[in-house]
Amino acid sequence: MECLAVEKRAIRQLERRYLNSKRKTYLACEEMDFSWTKQQVLDFVYLWEQGQTLINISNYLKRAQEEVLLLALDQATHGVIEPRKGGLIGG
Repeated sequence: MECLAVEKRAIRQLERRYLNSKRKTYLACEEMDFSWTKQQVLDFVYLWEQGQTLINISNYLKRAQEEVLLLALDQATHGVIEPRKGGLIGG
């Protein structure tokens, strides 16, 4: 299962590089991985609701802070998480 995810990510990166060089466009955050397992999202929501900091959540999930930040934005946009005391910092 893990190998399949790595393979898909590699294919995505190659396609992006190939397509971008022809279109001469800039794709922001191309090197980041914004795919999440259901369990990672559930863990994120739980840690968010417990008031954990973005840094702690990032460390727990073993993901870049920027990736976790965009997951927070996504989950807030979809109404899964609510604003909290301390915002992204938690508390």
